[in-house]
Amino acid sequence: MAERIFLNRENQNDNVFGSVEMVDTKDFFGGREVASKLDKVIISNNKVVHTCSPSYGLLANQDFFGKMEEELVLEGLNFKTRSFNHNDSRFSVDYILNDESKIITVNDQRNNGIDDTIVPMIRLTNSYDGSLKTAGYLGFFRKICHNGMHMTTTQLEFKVKHTKGKMNLFIPNIEQLVQRFLSNEMFFIQDKIQKMKTHFIDEKQIESWIKELAKQDRVWADNSEENFLMRLREAEESGEDLSKVIPAKQSQNIEIVKNILIRDAETTGVEPNAWLLYSAFNEFIHSSTSQSFTKQKELDTRVFNSVAEIAGAH
Repeated sequence: MAERIFLNRENQNDNVFGSVEMVDTKDFFGGREVASKLDKVIISNNKVVHTCSPSYGLLANQDFFGKMEEELVLEGLNFKTRSFNHNDSRFSVDYILNDESKIITVNDQRNNGIDDTIVPMIRLTNSYDGSLKTAGYLGFFRKICHNGMHMTTTQLEFKVKHTKGKMNLFIPNIEQLVQRFLSNEMFFIQDKIQKMKTHFIDEKQIESWIKELAKQDRVWADNSEENFLMRLREAEESGEDLSKVIPAKQSQNIEIVKNILIRDAETTGVEPNAWLLYSAFNEFIHSSTSQSFTKQKELDTRVFNSVAEIAGAH
């Protein structure tokens, strides 16, 4: 049986509540004049992360993530968190809802395996450098691999009030939003998951499935022989140095995704299937790439829809 201890690990929780302030550029540079229309500097944890105009609306994490946590507590919702801090400038927090009534079982304990369950999760994103939209949406947390799944479209509709360079946030009723999500979008996603889990994959074909999906959905760079020959022809036609064309090579990512799939199949006691194929890509996208939160969500959604189509669940 695959590593059961994997299931007991703690969620990642980076500190997202460090200090942040927006100061005048002139004051920051000791009174020196600065030849720039960007009159403000944003400092996060004593690090300059952004320059901006006076009208830029800074939403501090304490006022965003903190406000969400207050609302969840106020509504009596049980939750755990996962938080990510990228260079004190980009942040995301997942609020994983622990209510037993919201647990969805994908695969039960067959063949002495472990339940494969998912629960609703709220993801919030914010940035101090302007690189990431302040946003929130519903997704899922898969307990067996501690991963978030972001193929959903239900978003949190925030009301934001701008006042003198600051933003005040008004959060809607969370429980009502979650219930609408479970009754509507979740219903269709669950139907797709059920079809995916019964679409089995021959172990000998796992690598070819991974290669095809990665190429189709552009999960990683295509270094195949076919792509190499195409780049070689293009370089030759344009008169470029052929020695600089990166040769074809087998991507290590294929083996990484395959190993995740096999691990989950052994852990849950089921045959490799389309659901586990998507889940393996999901874990790879969120743990083995340095993509932005937005890009990860886009990749996650593309792969989920592609695998669902393969399984006849489109």
